[in-house]
Amino acid sequence: MSPLSGRYALLLLAAALVTAVPIGLHSLSRLDRDDCVDPGALRFTLLIQGSQPVAEDTPLPRRMLQRSLGSVGAGVRGIPALEYAILRSFEPVRLVQRPARFVAGRFDAQGQELVWTERDGEWLPIHWTFERTRSLPLFVAYFFVYGSRPVAHPLLALLGSAPARLLTGARPLTLVVIAGQAPPGDLDAVEKVAEDWLFAAWAHYRGVCMEKS
Repeated sequence: MSPLSGRYALLLLAAALVTAVPIGLHSLSRLDRDDCVDPGALRFTLLIQGSQPVAEDTPLPRRMLQRSLGSVGAGVRGIPALEYAILRSFEPVRLVQRPARFVAGRFDAQGQELVWTERDGEWLPIHWTFERTRSLPLFVAYFFVYGSRPVAHPLLALLGSAPARLLTGARPLTLVVIAGQAPPGDLDAVEKVAEDWLFAAWAHYRGVCMEKS
């Protein structure tokens, strides 16, 4: 192997240093940035129509920015309230793995579907999962936000943003999830309450997190 020409050595060294700086900063999380304009207001979920927040005293895991919990009235007499959570983290695997666990505890999913749903020109990719073996069938519905937009497949969105993250750091993944249960005859009505709340939560996110044009 012929020795490296001295005239290229400095160029290669400079290139290595330029590459090392963003990698080093990224590994130390110094480039990570919350892309929500007002994350404090996002935590104020009482602004979401129908929401009844509950206090969360336990400390947040490392690199998690938000864990807001609460309930929403089912709107049907005798039906338990729906449980919701809004979570944001720089470690997306925490949120992508079994989103139902944040609102439903033990949950044995027996069916799942992704439904792109439109309201007033806004589209949400809502994931629906179901457990029908209980006396009251249980459902969990959720969507993800990454880069200030709803994404159907968060891991694919993260992979697509990998080159930019190397230079600009990570942005948090947001999970908005709600669960409810009802007898089969009332299930459609309760699912409608959940869908309404998900759209209201997305409107809340847009209103407090996105730059006004």
